[in-house]
Amino acid sequence: MKKTLLGLALGGMLPLAPFATASTLIDGDQLRLTYKNYYWNESRDDSTGRYHGPARDEWVHAAIVDYSTGYMADWLKLDYGFALAGPLYIASDVENVTNLPANRDDVSDPNGIASTQTAYLSTRFGDDDLSFNAGAGKKRRSELLYNDSNSRILPSTTVGYDLDLNVRGLRFYYSEFDKHSPRNENTWGESLKTFTGEKIDAVRYYGARYKTGGLQLDLTELEAKDYLKERYAKGAYDLTLDGGNRLGFSLIWGDQRDAGDLFESGGLGGYAPAGDLDVQFYDAGIRYGFDGITLGLNYLVTRDGDFNRVLFTSDHGTWETSGNSWTRFGLEDEQVWTASLGVDFGQYGVPGLNWDLKVMHSSDARGYDNFSRDEYSSLLRYGFQNQLKGLSLIWYSMVNRGTGEVDGVDRTVDVIGPTQLERKNANRFYLVYSKAF
Repeated sequence: MKKTLLGLALGGMLPLAPFATASTLIDGDQLRLTYKNYYWNESRDDSTGRYHGPARDEWVHAAIVDYSTGYMADWLKLDYGFALAGPLYIASDVENVTNLPANRDDVSDPNGIASTQTAYLSTRFGDDDLSFNAGAGKKRRSELLYNDSNSRILPSTTVGYDLDLNVRGLRFYYSEFDKHSPRNENTWGESLKTFTGEKIDAVRYYGARYKTGGLQLDLTELEAKDYLKERYAKGAYDLTLDGGNRLGFSLIWGDQRDAGDLFESGGLGGYAPAGDLDVQFYDAGIRYGFDGITLGLNYLVTRDGDFNRVLFTSDHGTWETSGNSWTRFGLEDEQVWTASLGVDFGQYGVPGLNWDLKVMHSSDARGYDNFSRDEYSSLLRYGFQNQLKGLSLIWYSMVNRGTGEVDGVDRTVDVIGPTQLERKNANRFYLVYSKAF
């Protein structure tokens, strides 16, 4: 499959072209075909061997077919998606391939993927003032405290069920899942495990959101049963100024705690120290937008521990803050400043072109001497218009430099995990074409 992915994908897609009409099988349904082509080149700037982060040089592609019936009789819907992914080029000296399943015999010759990405049945009732949605199956889930990662050529997915109630501007939701398919694996779903191999029965999260005018309030909680618990509260307010300029503010508080008998209180080396867990974070931000330009500034600090744990071994981590970037800027007492600039060139005659720049700097992480962490990133995106609508190109470029020596008192080993120190250069190129029929 590795060598014939593109032929198989296109061979399967081309016969569908004659059916590119408003209805594919039944009234209101939709067929979407997507092709992705990613090239990533990443290197490590480290002569000491202390800093983590593998070197990568990989070029991969994928073909995805998504079908939705739409709401039949206005109340029942089925979504199904299938994907193929494989390598185009992998350098012989790479240390890791991150978009595809690993080949233990030869890291430069990864396995391909042929898997169901979505198999989800949902229903709805109600009207604009009061509505209820429910669904069950496999799909990519995304909320403030849990997000199936979408940073690789195929996303991670989970198997579970979801409930959603909307009453005017107030939304209540509940989700639960017991299986997870990693973003670079070829599975329907794996059981959730701790780092000592214990099974976690389920992850559940629930919350409420209130929106009115420019105000949005979020309150949510999550638990990996008998293992970890997280809480998250956010308030955001946006207002429009004279001339159409925009000013926005946000405040976030959250925490992560141990939640039962499965928690590894004995410690896990550099990933997690021994003892109980009760870490908190605070994030404040301001945004100002004018003439297609958005300026942003955030301050983040983490207290009473490192925000370094994930919910289960194959979890890729979710941290909806300004400090969630190439790595999590979430070590204990780490103080993080983030400045951002976004430009929408549609305001200057080039619709579809956007450029986002970000600079991050942190200091004062507990347990490190001479600590600092800096990151500089650029995200350039172009979505084609008119006849080429659906085609997009993206270039992501990043430099991350962390430094610090373990002090031997508050910290005795280097951190391993989402908040670990890295010294990486990365360039990632994305080509995506998606067409709905």
